[in-house]
Amino acid sequence: MQTQGDIPLSAPKSPREFLCTKFLWAFLISSSTILAEAPVLSVDVGFVPEMGGSFKARAEGTTQRNFFYVGREKRLVILDDTLKILQTIHLLNETAAIDFADLNGDQNDDLIEMTQNGIFKRSLVAGKFGEAERIIQDKLALPLYVDNLEQSRLTLDYDRDGFTDFFLPAEGKFLVYHNDGGKKFTREKILPYQPRGSFTNRLWQNSDLPSNSIRSSVIIPQPAFLDFNNDGILDAAARVDERIYYFLSQPAPQNSGKPVIIQPFAETILKIYPMPQEDIYVAYSEFVDFDGDGNLDLVYSAVKGLGLNIRVDMKVFKGVKSIPDPAKPIEHSVKGGVFSPLVASMKKRRLLLLPTVDTGLGFFINYIIRSKVSLTLQLIDPIATKDNPLEKTTLTFDSKESAVPGFTYGDFNNDGQTDFVLGTEFNGITVFGGNDDFSKKEIAKINAPAYGIFKAVTNADKSHALFIFMTQKSKADKKTAVYLAPIEIR
Repeated sequence: MQTQGDIPLSAPKSPREFLCTKFLWAFLISSSTILAEAPVLSVDVGFVPEMGGSFKARAEGTTQRNFFYVGREKRLVILDDTLKILQTIHLLNETAAIDFADLNGDQNDDLIEMTQNGIFKRSLVAGKFGEAERIIQDKLALPLYVDNLEQSRLTLDYDRDGFTDFFLPAEGKFLVYHNDGGKKFTREKILPYQPRGSFTNRLWQNSDLPSNSIRSSVIIPQPAFLDFNNDGILDAAARVDERIYYFLSQPAPQNSGKPVIIQPFAETILKIYPMPQEDIYVAYSEFVDFDGDGNLDLVYSAVKGLGLNIRVDMKVFKGVKSIPDPAKPIEHSVKGGVFSPLVASMKKRRLLLLPTVDTGLGFFINYIIRSKVSLTLQLIDPIATKDNPLEKTTLTFDSKESAVPGFTYGDFNNDGQTDFVLGTEFNGITVFGGNDDFSKKEIAKINAPAYGIFKAVTNADKSHALFIFMTQKSKADKKTAVYLAPIEIR
């Protein structure tokens, strides 16, 4: 009988042989399916991480891959995409924030340490980060010392030359530093703004946010880098309380022969938005073109109230002539809102996905008796004044001892619609696929801890994975292991 390995290729000659061969085929097919499933990886890093994420680098001359990091206080652990611990780094004592960006064009992200007295970098060489090297010396509006790190978002390539530049906060001004071919950094621009009070004794409130969002910080305004006037060049926006400063770049005249930009952030526009005073330090803002007119709109949201009175208040300022207009905001208030809304692509447009919880008697019955909590996702049309929400769907997850399940969102099946990931069982995570009728549709299950911080990453082959850290069995029982789980769509 002709064979390929141990698998028969010709038809068997007897019923018994036929049955045995059929069973063998079924076993081999099911076994190969099991073997093809990528395992959930895990490693103990020896401490409970307070922050983490991913960066890109080339490994031994290959294409770019995902690498990962977790940190606590001044300690940072670097892991590869098999969760092998490559390095433990003890950062500078004065480091307040970190970032990862390719500063010299070698397709390896460098580790950036930000301090009150300037910027340091650690280059990735032979798979490990080297010693800290100062690349910018300037007085910056960063805290002198923080107990824990945050990841900043103060880098961009504003002139599109392939090298990462800096947009740094100083007291009363932003400092724009140009990267001269990966060799040195030159101060290109000083952009004044009016700060609110002193920086003394205030807390660092930077965050890992989408690139089109800004958060009012009690130390510095966190900028967003977007093209507001649709000229193909990045501009910047920074929020200081109820004020947003827009710094617009200008393209070179067509007959000048100059490439791309004649002057970065050449025009400053100040807009004052009606935002409640009590929310100026905690509100979340995001720029999105909701109505498809080519102008970026501004959505402002804040979680308010406690217990049964908790809600999310939102204001939407429509873009007019490139800049969101403070006049006549569209307002929404949704009871039970416990998170800021997520910008989702559904129904062939951009909408808001708002997670809410039941604040009535049903919540306490489910929580106390069944150890279950229901999370209702509401799909909000941000520019509509009525007929909201457009759709609702309710998801249920296990809850125990105040532990909060992780969640994240993104397009994990590459269909152009936003999917939602939620820890639904103690050791189970569910991926719910986005669809036009907003029905509850499970497209993937992940056997990994449901309680922790989820960070979704995209691999070089366009597949997706979930990086999980700060896992917990209860609010007081946090774990030192981190996980990397593939998102395998059914």
